[in-house]
Amino acid sequence: MIRHSCPALRALAGDVNTKLITGISNANPAVVTSPNHQYRAGELVVISSVAGMSALNNKTYTVANPTSGAFELSGIDSTGLPPYVSGGTLSKTKVFD
Repeated sequence: MIRHSCPALRALAGDVNTKLITGISNANPAVVTSPNHQYRAGELVVISSVAGMSALNNKTYTVANPTSGAFELSGIDSTGLPPYVSGGTLSKTKVFD
């Protein structure tokens, strides 16, 4: 078992299943569009390489209310962020205690 004291490093130590982001809404909660993502409610994802809403990059989020092509970022209000411009990836992860 890999252990890290830093939450960000602990999250990045998990299993990775990368998906492309095609949009993120300026909403409360933020809604991520990612065709065929296959994430389930409660799973953890790390967002990387998003242009525009760069404040969301390199952080771990909890998936909420997933559909086949989108899901909410639980507890994340993106209304005060700059608009999504392009790009970005999602990596499914696990946090180790």
